[in-house]
Amino acid sequence: MISKWQAAYEIIRFTNYSFFNYDNQTGVIWLKDSHAQKLLTVTDKIPSEEELEYISENIFNSRDHLSSLVKFKITSIRNIYLTDQKLSTKHKQNGLKVSHKNVQDLSGILVNPFYKLEVNHKKSKPDKYYIRRLMSGHPLEVFMMKFTPMTAFLITMNLIIFLMALFKVHISNDLMFVNRLAVGHSEIIDGELYRLLTSAFLHVGVEHFLLNMAALYILGKVVETLYGSYRLIIAYVSTGILSSLFSLMFLTEGISLGASGAIYGLLGIAVVHLLVYKKVNVKLLIQIGMIFILISLLTSVFSNVNHFAHLGGLVFGMILGVLYNPKAFKKRWYISAFAALIVLSIMSYIVMYEEDPVRAYDQEALNSIEDEDYDRALSYVNLTVQEGQETALTYYALGILYEQAGDMEKSEEYMQMSFEMNSTNEHLVKPRLLELRKERNYEEMGTIIESLDKNDIEDEELLLLIEEYEGYEQ
Repeated sequence: MISKWQAAYEIIRFTNYSFFNYDNQTGVIWLKDSHAQKLLTVTDKIPSEEELEYISENIFNSRDHLSSLVKFKITSIRNIYLTDQKLSTKHKQNGLKVSHKNVQDLSGILVNPFYKLEVNHKKSKPDKYYIRRLMSGHPLEVFMMKFTPMTAFLITMNLIIFLMALFKVHISNDLMFVNRLAVGHSEIIDGELYRLLTSAFLHVGVEHFLLNMAALYILGKVVETLYGSYRLIIAYVSTGILSSLFSLMFLTEGISLGASGAIYGLLGIAVVHLLVYKKVNVKLLIQIGMIFILISLLTSVFSNVNHFAHLGGLVFGMILGVLYNPKAFKKRWYISAFAALIVLSIMSYIVMYEEDPVRAYDQEALNSIEDEDYDRALSYVNLTVQEGQETALTYYALGILYEQAGDMEKSEEYMQMSFEMNSTNEHLVKPRLLELRKERNYEEMGTIIESLDKNDIEDEELLLLIEEYEGYEQ
């Protein structure tokens, strides 16, 4: 038979109960469930019938005092005795239910199937271990004790996809696996919306993966303990998707991946909960803050950080935190949060489409051309063509490569094709304007220049061309 300390620990792990008090005089462990407004006691001492009557009467008389201690009106107190001696009584008075029951094991109390799977394969630890876990003053201890299957599932899914990526890259030499699943501005615009979700399970390297999983383990347990498994998966998926969408309003180049957007979403939910229920424990906030500062700093060392996704995840997480607590907010706040979620999501989608996308391979090809590494540039162009995702910049890069190869006819053909596909991109406009200036075709130059937004032009040579044209016109 398990000890009372292990019994209390297992009950806390698999139910909503948390540790409340230990009575040294009677040897009774008190647990509380604030949501259900119940108390539960665990002891291995067997009372006589007279003692049972006395305990019940004392509980009824002490109801108001106990309620003030636990800060909720108690509706039920269940007393568990670890013994094989038959014992089962129930009493009710003024809406308070008091019961006494013996148990030989916890299978009759803990209906969670995971406990029943675990109990036959887990060895008991010394009582000192359970006492330390139960009576720890650490603010996060109650969350870390809880059995949280959805958190374990999310970490497992991240691990499986991470291992698949390692296998594809290092064993199969498939460099495209991550690029097919990560968030890219142009790919999302092309309709590959699944990337908004799959990117939340990808990681750049081992360090990135371990840091994100450490944060997910902590915050996943917190959110799942507070709101349940289904709301955790909803929060992870929704904030993962929306944080990536939010970041695409600002990032049009390269790819983005990682679970950090969703993790910051869980942080937002946890912060709102602490504020709403006035459980702003300074020690807890400092610890969580230090964890995320450390993770952010280390992540910055090992990889580029998408701060826009972090910000978006935090904002959407705080909105969800309001939606997860409808009774804690006035109706107008709840409706405002729901409206903010819809408006911000739609705004992110619309603004994203207004930005001019640059595909990762196109950018790499242009960077390689600038470095005069033409073989590498050609390899990126070939990858784009293999994927069937050619853009105006792809043909522009091809034009330059043919020029370097001495085939001017092909070069001009691809340059013209690129300009026809996108007549406002400064990479493509500059060679066209140079050609028109050479031909002294100032009328067409003026038409092209009028279509440009000069405030957004970064190429200094292009700006000089425009100034030269405007000076000629004057």
